[in-house]
Amino acid sequence: MVARDGRTVWVREEASLYRDEDGAPKFWQGVYFDITDLKRAEDELQGALRRERQAAERLRAVDEMKNTFLQAVSHDLRTPLAAIHGLALTLAQEDIDLSDADVRDMANRIAANSHKLDRIVADLLDLDRLSRGILEPKLTDTDIGPVVRELVAQLDIAKDRTVVLDVEPVMIPVDTSKLERIVENLLANTVRHTPPTSTIWVSLAATEEGALLAVEDDGPGVAPELRDTIFEPFQQGPDAPRHSPGVGVGLTLVRRFAELHGGRAWVEERDGGGASFRVVLPFDPPDPKMAVLGPMVPALEPS
Repeated sequence: MVARDGRTVWVREEASLYRDEDGAPKFWQGVYFDITDLKRAEDELQGALRRERQAAERLRAVDEMKNTFLQAVSHDLRTPLAAIHGLALTLAQEDIDLSDADVRDMANRIAANSHKLDRIVADLLDLDRLSRGILEPKLTDTDIGPVVRELVAQLDIAKDRTVVLDVEPVMIPVDTSKLERIVENLLANTVRHTPPTSTIWVSLAATEEGALLAVEDDGPGVAPELRDTIFEPFQQGPDAPRHSPGVGVGLTLVRRFAELHGGRAWVEERDGGGASFRVVLPFDPPDPKMAVLGPMVPALEPS
């Protein structure tokens, strides 16, 4: 009911039917009980239970992320470390006669594993800085065409793959180091999830929205139901190789770095089959301090 002062009042009605001597209905007699306080307490209890369930779900998500993180780190950090340790011990043994070619090969393998280790650690540190909101891009007007072309030529990630470049000059405000990480992580992800015979296409062009960077392949592609989840932390997809380097944060950083520039990142099916990972960086990015990033874990509704 609505009281005279406009308040909503909850009532419980109890009534009894009175009959005459012949059993015919005579009148009803009842009473109203004001249960507004009880209903308010029930609503507050339901709200508290809902917030408790949300908190429990968030804690479960955090716990699952922690377990996934520990499993990934325990394997993916130790794998290059073990390789470096084994190769270094071999080089240090005096009773083994190694040719110059063998020494150079081992040194190159140590350097390659060191780079893998450095890339994993850098990804984890950047993910932590992003989650705490202390990472801001340093934007400088740059022709990113030569940057992308030179970076792809220098990276050893896809050195054994067929890489086709179609890069145009595009002038935008960009943090060059973040752009390099975007390209490197996209290439690393593509190499990790495609057969060795797959071709990789890297393209850059100016669009109405901004600079469009695309890394495409003719591999198995990405299932529609996974096209959002693979950008979440520590998600590598069901077909990820068990012994691939990385802890499932590369694509997360691609999307986060794009968002830092006011852009976006997504994946779609490539014309002709395969995956097409795309990043758009705008010509007029917002103030870095005003950039809004999505939560690293599911957020709670406000109480």
